[in-house]
Amino acid sequence: MLKDIVERPSSTSASAPLPQQQPQPRKSTGFPVAVHRSQRGPSAFARARQQQAARQNGDSLELPSQRVVAEGKAVDAVPSISLSTPPSALPSLSAQSSTATPEQGDGSKFSSEAEEVRRAVEADNLRRVEGMTPAEREDEILELEERFGSNIMSFMRKRQQARLSATTSTSAPAESMTAYNSMSADNVNNLSAEAGPSYRSDASPPPSSTQTVEQALGDAQSILRDVDQENRQRVEGMDGLEREQEVEELQERFGTKLMDALRKRAEKRGDKGKEKERADEPAERSPERNGRLIPQASSSTAANAVAIGPKITRSSSKPRSHPEDPSLSDLKAYFPAVPSETSKLAWLRPLTPSQAASQSSATRFDLSGSVLTSTAQANLPSHLGLHHHGTSPDLAGYTISDILHLCRSTVPSQRITMMGVLSKVLAKHRDGQMSKEEGNEIEEAEARKRAVEMGVEVLAGLTRGVGVIEAGIEMLYEALAGPTWTLSFDDDRTFETPQGFRLDEDQDVGITSIPFEDVMPRVTELLSLDDGISPRTVHQLISILQRATLSSPALCETICAAVPTTVKQHVIQRSWPPKSSQMIEENQLGSERSRYPSLDALRLLRDITISSRACAEELLGQGVYETMLRFVVTATWETSEDADMSIICHGQALACVVLDTYAVLGQYGLSASIATASSEIWRLLSTWVQRQSFNGHKNKSTTATGAIMVKRLVRAYFGCLGVWVTCAVDPHRTTPEHDLTWAQVDAMKWQEEAVEFIRNITSNALSPGSREGDGLLIDVEEITAAVDMLVLWANGVTVNGVKNGEQEKTAVLDGLKDSKLSGLVAKVLHEEKGMDEKLERLLAACVGLHDLLKPAGQLLQQDVMDTLRQRYLTYPWDERSPGAYSSRAVTHIRYHLVQLDIRAGPLSSQTSSGVMATATAGASWLPFAFSLFRLFTVGDEPLALDLLDAVLKSDYQSLIQAFTSCTLLHSDGLQLLRPLLQYAILPNVEHIVAPYQPSHLYLKATSTLRSSPPRVNDEKPALPGLPLQADWIFSPLDELLRSGTSAALAQVPPDWQASEVEIVQATLILAVLAYNTPRSGAISISSGLSTTPSSASDGARSGLSNADRSRIILNLMKVHMLEHGQTTSNTANEVEVFRDPLVGDIMKQMMAWVTRPSSLTGDGSSTSALTATVTTGQKTDDGEDYRLMPEAEDEAAVRGSITPSAIPTATTNATTTATAPLEKIAIPFLGTGVPFYQFYADFVALYEAISFSDPLFSQLLLAPLSMGYPADYRRLVWNDHSSVLRGISLNHVPSLNNSSSSSSGSEVEKDERAKNQIPIENGQIGVRAYFKPLETDPQVLSAYARALAQGLVCEQRNPFLYAIAVHHLAGYLWDEDGEEERDSTRVGLLVGILAGAGNDELINKLLEWDLDSHNKNQNMGSSIQTGGTEGGIGGGGQPQARKDERKAMVGRLAGPRGTKRVEHL
Repeated sequence: MLKDIVERPSSTSASAPLPQQQPQPRKSTGFPVAVHRSQRGPSAFARARQQQAARQNGDSLELPSQRVVAEGKAVDAVPSISLSTPPSALPSLSAQSSTATPEQGDGSKFSSEAEEVRRAVEADNLRRVEGMTPAEREDEILELEERFGSNIMSFMRKRQQARLSATTSTSAPAESMTAYNSMSADNVNNLSAEAGPSYRSDASPPPSSTQTVEQALGDAQSILRDVDQENRQRVEGMDGLEREQEVEELQERFGTKLMDALRKRAEKRGDKGKEKERADEPAERSPERNGRLIPQASSSTAANAVAIGPKITRSSSKPRSHPEDPSLSDLKAYFPAVPSETSKLAWLRPLTPSQAASQSSATRFDLSGSVLTSTAQANLPSHLGLHHHGTSPDLAGYTISDILHLCRSTVPSQRITMMGVLSKVLAKHRDGQMSKEEGNEIEEAEARKRAVEMGVEVLAGLTRGVGVIEAGIEMLYEALAGPTWTLSFDDDRTFETPQGFRLDEDQDVGITSIPFEDVMPRVTELLSLDDGISPRTVHQLISILQRATLSSPALCETICAAVPTTVKQHVIQRSWPPKSSQMIEENQLGSERSRYPSLDALRLLRDITISSRACAEELLGQGVYETMLRFVVTATWETSEDADMSIICHGQALACVVLDTYAVLGQYGLSASIATASSEIWRLLSTWVQRQSFNGHKNKSTTATGAIMVKRLVRAYFGCLGVWVTCAVDPHRTTPEHDLTWAQVDAMKWQEEAVEFIRNITSNALSPGSREGDGLLIDVEEITAAVDMLVLWANGVTVNGVKNGEQEKTAVLDGLKDSKLSGLVAKVLHEEKGMDEKLERLLAACVGLHDLLKPAGQLLQQDVMDTLRQRYLTYPWDERSPGAYSSRAVTHIRYHLVQLDIRAGPLSSQTSSGVMATATAGASWLPFAFSLFRLFTVGDEPLALDLLDAVLKSDYQSLIQAFTSCTLLHSDGLQLLRPLLQYAILPNVEHIVAPYQPSHLYLKATSTLRSSPPRVNDEKPALPGLPLQADWIFSPLDELLRSGTSAALAQVPPDWQASEVEIVQATLILAVLAYNTPRSGAISISSGLSTTPSSASDGARSGLSNADRSRIILNLMKVHMLEHGQTTSNTANEVEVFRDPLVGDIMKQMMAWVTRPSSLTGDGSSTSALTATVTTGQKTDDGEDYRLMPEAEDEAAVRGSITPSAIPTATTNATTTATAPLEKIAIPFLGTGVPFYQFYADFVALYEAISFSDPLFSQLLLAPLSMGYPADYRRLVWNDHSSVLRGISLNHVPSLNNSSSSSSGSEVEKDERAKNQIPIENGQIGVRAYFKPLETDPQVLSAYARALAQGLVCEQRNPFLYAIAVHHLAGYLWDEDGEEERDSTRVGLLVGILAGAGNDELINKLLEWDLDSHNKNQNMGSSIQTGGTEGGIGGGGQPQARKDERKAMVGRLAGPRGTKRVEHL
C-alpha cells in the first residue's frame, strides 16, 4: 500500500524474486513488529555493496538513464535534472521491447526490474487487501484519508485509470514510466510527507515518449489543482485560532524542518514565472564545468529538459546575493538545496562595534569562577576555552547570563562545566571575594534562585548522566550555602537547634524551596546505589537532607522514606572494623574513608529522630536502630600501639552517634528495653569508661583528636544512662509500658558507676601532677555528664525510693564527699581565666544535685554556696539584656539557688558566720523568681511551671500588707490563675518539645526534641510559650478580652470556677507582687534592669523603667476594655469590672507609680543610666529604644557627661517616624495587623459612653495625647470627641522638683508628688512630654482654639488640658519665624480668636503666657535652664515687656483692627 515503502531486490539476479514481505505495523504505535534479522533478507548495506559490484563488472561508461532505480541519498524535495548528453545519444524507446531480458542491455534490464518491483508491490498489496475483513478495509481507508487527506482515494482511482489507459496504448516500459512520472515532483512530496525521507528519487526515469510524459504530467497537475483548491477553501474557512492550532498539529506530526521545506517550496513556486523568464534569456557565453565548455542544448532539448525539470548548472560568476541574509550568499551557492536557517547561522556574522561595546561592561568569569579583568578579557588567547559564540565572541570569559544559559545546554560536557563554574561563582560571592558591583550583578540575575531551580530539575528530572547529576547536586549545595551550615554537634548540644539557625527568609532560595515530595524518589535511588555517585556528592546530598530536618517535623516525614535505604547502603553493608590487609581509598572529604561506614548517614538518622517522634516510631518499626549496636561493641576493643588512629577515631565517632540516637529514643520513651536486652554491651562499655577515668588522660601517645573522641564517648554513655533512668521513673509513660522498670535500673547500680568515675577523675584533675591546660577544661565536661546523670537518678529515687530515697541519697552523698567535687567547684569559681559555658554547666549540675541531696546532707560547702549566691543573685544584670548574657546554664544556676531559698524559708538563710545574706532575707527570692521567668527558653518548661507554683502559693498577703489591706475573696487565692498562666508557658500539652533536662512527665507528650526555628509574624498577636513576653503577668487579661476564641479558657479543668472580676483581681495582685516587691540590687520584672536600692513603699515603684510604665498603662486600659462590646446590662449583684472596689484600689495605686517621675538620688544614679544609654547607643528595656527629649540632653550636659550637640535633635510630631511607646508595647497583644490607634479609638468611644468622667479612666485617656505620638491621637480627642474634654479634670505640678530630694523624700515633697495626676511614660522627661515639641498640626491647633473659645476647656475645671491648649497656641502664634501672609493658617487662627466675643480672658492669657514655665525639665526644676526661648517671644525678660512685644505682633499680623482689639488688655 502507499504508506509502506518496499526496498527493491538485488539487480544482479537473473529473475527478480518477489520482495520480502514486511511485518505489519501496529495500529497503536505505527512501528513494525520486531522480526529476526534472518527473516528479513540482506540488509540495505549488503544490497548496496552487491549493486556496486554489479556496476563495476559492467561497462565503464554508465549513462544517467541507466542508473539503478532508487539509488542515491534521501532528499526532502525531488529535484529535476537536465541532461548534458544530447537526446540523439539516448537509445530509442521504440527499440526497447517489453519482453526484453536482462541480457539484452541495460535499458531492458532497468525496464524489467522496474516492472517487477511494481508487480511485486501490487501483488503484495492485493494479497494483504484480500486477507482483510470489510471492517479492516474501512479502517484502512479511514487511516489513509486521515494521513493523506480526503482526496487520496479519488487520486488513487484516477491514477489507476491512467495506468490502465496507458497500458492499452503503450508498452510495459511506457506504463512503468507513466507510473513513475505520476509519482514524481510535487505528488511524491505530498504522498511521502509522513513516510519521511525514505523515498529516493536521484535516478533518472526510464526513457519514454514525449506524449506519454505530457499526458501523465497533465493528469498530475489536474489532481494537484483539485487538491490545492480544496485546501485553500478549507483554510479560508478557518479563523485565526484554528489556523494556529492546525499549524501546531502539523509541526507536531511532521516536525519543523518539513514545515520549513513546504514554505520554501511555496516560495519557489511563486517565483516560477521569474525563473522561466531567466531561463529563456540567451546566455552571453556557455557555462563552464570543470574548466570545459558545456555545449548548449537545442530548443527541442530544452523543451524536454523543462518537462523533466529545471537545469542545474554551476556558474563561475560571483554568487548571487541571498535575499534573507547577504552574508549567507557563499553558502547558498554551494548548498542550494539545503534550507537556510538564519537564526542558527547568525554567529557567522561579524560582530558590530556597538554590540561589543555594550557587552564589555558586564562582569566575566573564567572556568574557575574568578572575575576576569578587562585587559584579560581582551588579550587572553582563544585556546583556553573562554571564547564562545555569545553576545561578545571577541571577549574571553562568560557573563553570569551566559553561565546560566549554558547550564541548560543539551550537551552534557558543556552543562557539567557551566554548572561547576556557577558553583564556584556562588561560593566566591558568598565568601565575600567579589566587589559590591559584581555581587549586585549576580543578585540582579537571581543566580542563586535559578541555581536552586536547575538543581531541583536535575534531582526531579530524568537525567541519567552521573556527571550531570553530581554537578547539579554540587550547584544546589552551593546555592543553598551548604558549606556554611552547622548541621551536627558532637558535644552536649546535640539535641539543640544550631545557634543562629533561622528559617530562610527568602523562600525561593532556601531549603524550603525544594519540593521534596517530587525529588525524594530520585534521591532515594541515588543513595541506594553502591558507588553510583562519588562520596563527595553523597556527603552533599545527605547534608541537604540534614538541613531539611531542621525546618519542620512535617518535612522530616517526607524525608524519612530515604533513611532506611541510606543507612543500609552506606552503614550496615560496609564491613567494620576493616581488615589490616584491606586497602581503603581515602575520599575527597579527608576525614572519612570511602568504604568506611558513613558518619553522615548515621547523623542523618540521628537528626531525623531528634526532629520527629513519628519518624522515630516508623524507623523503629522497620528495625533500623537494632543493627547499629555493633559499633558500640567495636569501640571498646583493645587496640595495639601501631593501630591506625584514624580508624580508632572513626569507630569511636560511630559509637558516639549511636549512643546519641538511643538517648533521643529514650526521651520519647521508646526502645528503653535496650538497656536490659543488651546489658552485656553496656557492661563492656562501663568497664572501658572506668578504665579511661584512670589512664585515659595520662597516655601521652594519644593524639588530641583521639582524646577528644574518648571524652565525647564517655559523655554520650552517661547521657544514655540518664535518659534510661528517667524512663524507669514511671514505667507507664514508656512506649510500650513497663519497657524499663526502676527495679531493673536499681539492680544495675549505675549511680555507683557515676560516683566512682567522678572520684577517679576529680583526683586526676586536682592532683599536683595533672597536666596544665587540659586537666580542668577537658575533664570538666566528663564530670558534668556524670553529675547530670546523678541529678536524674536523684529525681527518680525521690519518687520510687523509701522515704524519698533517703538511704540511697546518703550513700551517694558519702561517696561524693570523698571525690573532692566541692573543691573542684571552688576552684572553678576562682578560675582566673574567667567563666565559660562549660564551667557554668558544671556549676549548674552541681547546684542542682546539691538541691536534690539537701535532705540527706550538704554536698557543697557553705562558703561555696555563699559565693554562688553573691555572684548569681546579686550580679548587676542591668549591664546586659537577659538573652544576651544569661546562658541556659546560668539560668539553671539561678533557678536552683532560688529553689533552695524557697525550701529553706525566711529563717534558713544564715551564712556560716551567722550574718543574714542580703539576697535571701525574708521573701527576697520573689523578685528573682519573677526575673527568671523572662530568662527561660524552650525546653525549660518544667522549671518555669515549678517556679510558677511556688509564686502562686506564696503568702502574698504579708507581702502587700503595706500596700493594701484588700484580700481576694476566691478560696484558691492566686492559684486560680494557674490554668491561664500555665497556658502562657506551655500552650500545647499534647505535642511539646522535650525538656532540656529529661523528665518522666513529658515522655509520651514529647513530639520532637528540637525547637522550631523562630518565626516572627508581627501581623498577628504573639503566640504563647517560652520565652515569655515582657507583660506575661497580664496574660489572663488577654484571654478575657478574647474569651470567645480563647484556647486557654477552653482547656481549663472542669472544676475550675472563677468570675471575670476575680480573675482581674488576682492578676492585678500578681502584678503588684512583681512590681512592688522590695528589692536590693534585684532586676526589673519585665526587662531585667536593676533598680536603685530603696524602700518597699516608694523605691521599687519610682524605679520603674519606661517600658514598665507603658505596659502598666496598656494593661490598665485592657481592664477598662473588658466592658467594650457588652450588649446586656449588669445584674444587681454585678458591677463593671473597673468599678470593683478591689480592682479600683489596685489600679489607682499602680497609676500612682506611673504618675511619679523617676527618683534622682544624690549620686545621680538615674542620670548616669540615662547618659550611658545616650553615649553608647545601647537599647534598654528588652531592646526598646525611646527617643530622648531635649530635657534629657540638658540634664546630661549639666552633669558633664555629654554635650547637647552630641544628641540628635528631636523631630516634630508631624514628621516623626519613631514608634510611639504604647504602639510598640501593644504589638505582642494586637499584632501589626490591628494598629493601636484602632484600639485607642474604641477606648475613647467607651470612655464617652460609660466613664462618667472616672478619674482613672481619664488618666489612661491622656497618655497617647503627649507629643511623642502622632497628631492623629490628638485630633481624635480634641476634634472628633471634643465632648469628653469637659470631664477630664486632672491637675499637674509644673514646679515639681526632685533634684535635691533623697529617695525617700520629705512628707511635703511626697504630697507634692501625689498631687500630680498625669501619667508619665518617660520617667526622665516627666510631664514636659505633653508640651514639647510645640504643636504644628493645623487641625489640632484649631481644635485647641475652638475648645478654649467654646468653653469646653477652662482653667478652673480642666487645668491640665487648659495649660496644654494655651501653651501650644501661644508657641504657634508668637513664633517670630512663623507665617505672616494674610491667607496663612497662623493669621486665620489669630483673627478667629480676636473676633470671638467674650475671648478677652483667653486673649489676655495668650499675651501673658510664659513659655519658659513649661520649657524647664519637670524633674530638675528651675535650676536647669533650657538655654533659649524656642525661637519666639516665649519667655525671659519682664512680663510687661513680653506682652507689649506680642501686642505689636498682633498688629503686624491682624492689622489696625487687631491692634485696637488688644490695646485695652
